[in-house]
Amino acid sequence: MRPSLLVLLILLVASGPAGAAPGQRYVTEMGRRVLSLCDMVAVGEVTSVNPPFRGVSTARFRVAEHISSLDKRRSLTLIYIEDYLAPDAIKATFESTTVTFEPRRSAGADKILENEESAAGSTPRAATDREVAKPPRTGPAGQGVRLLKGEKGIFFLRKRGASFAIVGFIPERDPLFDRKRTRLRDVLSIEAVSTVDGRVRAAKRYFLRGLGSADLWERGNAAREIEGLSSRYAGGFQPKERRYLAERLYVENNPTIASALERAVRSVAPREALAYAFEAEERERSTYAKALEREEKMIAAVKIPEMRAADLVRLANRYGRAATETLCRYLGDEAAIVRETVAGVLSRQGGPSCRNALRDALAKERDPDAARAMIHTLGVKSDPQAVRLIERRLATPDLERASAQALGRIGTPEAFAALRRYRPQASASVRGYIDVLLKDRKS
Repeated sequence: MRPSLLVLLILLVASGPAGAAPGQRYVTEMGRRVLSLCDMVAVGEVTSVNPPFRGVSTARFRVAEHISSLDKRRSLTLIYIEDYLAPDAIKATFESTTVTFEPRRSAGADKILENEESAAGSTPRAATDREVAKPPRTGPAGQGVRLLKGEKGIFFLRKRGASFAIVGFIPERDPLFDRKRTRLRDVLSIEAVSTVDGRVRAAKRYFLRGLGSADLWERGNAAREIEGLSSRYAGGFQPKERRYLAERLYVENNPTIASALERAVRSVAPREALAYAFEAEERERSTYAKALEREEKMIAAVKIPEMRAADLVRLANRYGRAATETLCRYLGDEAAIVRETVAGVLSRQGGPSCRNALRDALAKERDPDAARAMIHTLGVKSDPQAVRLIERRLATPDLERASAQALGRIGTPEAFAALRRYRPQASASVRGYIDVLLKDRKS
């Protein structure tokens, strides 16, 4: 690790933002990203700008509101990269990019909030005439930021000696500015709660309430945070909270938000998630029935295995789990590359009905690559009925690791019992993996 990065990490641990205790575990995704990136989040105005030197500018900044900070000064010096024509200055000065006003090319803390906006289906803002869009002569492609006197917004800052470096910026002209400021205040207040349990409870209440909002942006933010909370603190969700998540999943009509909610429900209420997935697969298959019928005829006419496999990947990408039934028919294709490709695609886009077909195909599969893909997908789908079938493949050297990992993913008592039985004869690396799994299960 480079010395300057080591110093930065020490500073963050020793004097993190307000509400962040040393070694604090952040429970929200936004809180983790913002507080690990910044020493200060403040709303304010640029009062003066000094001429740039080698692409690095300085400005004076008047603070109107400290959202998160241990430094309560009202006037600060900012340094920032204005022009990427000096890539060496970027590394030497603070080893990170600054943000642009265009969301799709933004970096740092601004990207966190811009991603939330785009994930919820909002239209990105257009780039403004303040944006510097010069390609660098050397180094990676990028863009810089040019601030003007009077520029107002939320500034994400990192301590650099007596000054602060800009690592993110949300301009006041952003149409969602007030809501983003409110969201930052609320989330960083949650992260300021003294105990992890208290932070988890506060975050759950806040984001579960957001799931009921009629506003797409609010629901999108809440769904992604709930997804993260459910994966890390699944045991902390009460029965009524699990039921509420399942209810919201059934009424959500935005595909991106529904996907995040489905992953959350899968973590905290697997049975409800499986029931929903079966229903959704059948509903989507009915919706695209005629289109899928045309696609099947086209693919059946393809004689070259590699092209057939490519067409099936395209089919899965286009129709998602609606194409599950069609894909499963090709688990018995004469070409191993097609069987392997289909099994891999089903792990990402297949509906739950693929589990029966995968078990049947694995029982007959002799090609190690195709078998490995099928085992992996059965693990991803957490199919408890596949445990005995996968256990028999543990002793095959080419399939040992994939089988052990699949059993670990399935995670039922029967799966762990199979791993214990196999442990004495396992290779050294797989034995170590099994030991870790069994230790985690006990703890």
